Amino acid sequence: MPLFPKQYQPVEQVESGVHYACMYCGYIEHITNPDQICSRCQNNCKNWAKALNSQIVR
Repeated sequence: MPLFPKQYQPVEQVESGVHYACMYCGYIEHITNPDQICSRCQNNCKNWAKALNSQIVR
């Protein structure tokens, strides 16, 4: 899940084969609908962000 506000934008249209992160708890899953409820936290705000697969630089 993105940490910076620029990348932290709610999804409006779901892309096939892309992982999404719940904006409430951070759980990653494939979703089929941008209004889908998170299966981990069951949060009713139903916001998702495109999950990042960036390498962490230390």
